[in-house]
Amino acid sequence: MSPLAGLVLLQLGQGIFIDTDSPDAHCPNLHQTREAVSARLGAVEGAGFRARYTIVHERGDVPRDFVLLELTAPDGGVRLRRELPVGESCASVAEAIALVLDQYFRALVPPDEDGEDELRAVAPSGLEAGAVAERAKPAPHDDANGASASRLPAPPRTPSWLAMLDVSAVSFAETIAPGLRVQVLPSRSWHAGLALAAPLGERSEELPAGGTAKARSLELNLHAGFGPELGAIRPYVGPTLFALFERGYTTAPLESISRYRVLAGAGGELGLEVFMGTRWRSVVSASGGGIFGQSSEFVVAGREVLNGLGWVMKAGLGLAHVF
Repeated sequence: MSPLAGLVLLQLGQGIFIDTDSPDAHCPNLHQTREAVSARLGAVEGAGFRARYTIVHERGDVPRDFVLLELTAPDGGVRLRRELPVGESCASVAEAIALVLDQYFRALVPPDEDGEDELRAVAPSGLEAGAVAERAKPAPHDDANGASASRLPAPPRTPSWLAMLDVSAVSFAETIAPGLRVQVLPSRSWHAGLALAAPLGERSEELPAGGTAKARSLELNLHAGFGPELGAIRPYVGPTLFALFERGYTTAPLESISRYRVLAGAGGELGLEVFMGTRWRSVVSASGGGIFGQSSEFVVAGREVLNGLGWVMKAGLGLAHVF
């Protein structure tokens, strides 16, 4: 099999076929154009797209040479028609054709708001980037009902989500609490999430009769935040609701007993996200809130110990990845 035949079969497998009405033209020749399109586009889902280009020599009041490019869909409708100026080299014209086709297919997919899918292609030499980008806009076409495709609503954006390892200094138990946060990012400005943290230390209280009452806790936190993106940073502020699941117990010489309870509270959080590329972020936060309810009291020898009602302050540092 010749290299040209192999490239034709490859492009058929990719869902788009490149052809020309100027088969004897040398600038750009068909083989060079097919290679450029194959290298830039990769695979196009489905089959039956056909791109055809023609080298036109227009002799009017202002003579000019240009390449007329048309993209036909599997249903036979023309989806794209562009006139591309002849550049300084044949390679630049082939790359321009590939770039226009690439931008057409990319424009059909709504880009992620985090900018990862933003096209950063550079126009080939001899062509102005702005001109190529303008020509790459998809041409409006009519569907079977006569409605313009340019007026069809874009598919809804799927929210991204973020997972973060977080380490906080907790004033309530005067200890460090490693944890995991999972956040939904419905937009650039809003987030909402769930966090689970486990303080490494315990709260303790010495008892008059000897021995110690201690409590170990696990925190569940619901939070939301709002704040604008300012370049590579995003400050935010928002409310929090949290619950502490505590296990209290006593030490010798007292009889060992265990009790369980839930503490409920609310507060707010102030934070700063620093973007480290398109997927990684570091997060610095400070939060505070009050515990306003508890399911039960810890009582030892008729005396309440380890009163849970009060204020909690936290300062945290986290490393996050966006999915």
